[in-house]
Amino acid sequence: MQSQSKAFVSKLKPETVILEFGSGSSKKTKTIIEAFIKVHKKCTYIPIDISAEILLNSANELLEKYKELKIIALHGSYDNALQYIAKNWADKTKLLLFLGSSLGNLNLKEQLNFLAKIRES
Repeated sequence: MQSQSKAFVSKLKPETVILEFGSGSSKKTKTIIEAFIKVHKKCTYIPIDISAEILLNSANELLEKYKELKIIALHGSYDNALQYIAKNWADKTKLLLFLGSSLGNLNLKEQLNFLAKIRES
């Protein structure tokens, strides 16, 4: 990810919104956020996690480091997050990240159902 992130994000539109399901501490995401800011000068990041405490801590840490970053943290279930995204971000290009094990915690049928929900929203 370190060596390819800048080339990868340069292929994205500057207004792309980065969404991360099961963001946790967002440690892995920092590489992508940093590259996005270098290439596009600003970044909107929507971390989604069940833990309000970890969302708050990671958002504060990221905002301290990256002044060009806008964060909209979503606390709660993925279903609630997808409803919010569909209602508020439907017209935006989105990069969906699963850098943790959230998708891997589901069996194949559950993964396919979840990905279908994402596509619908």
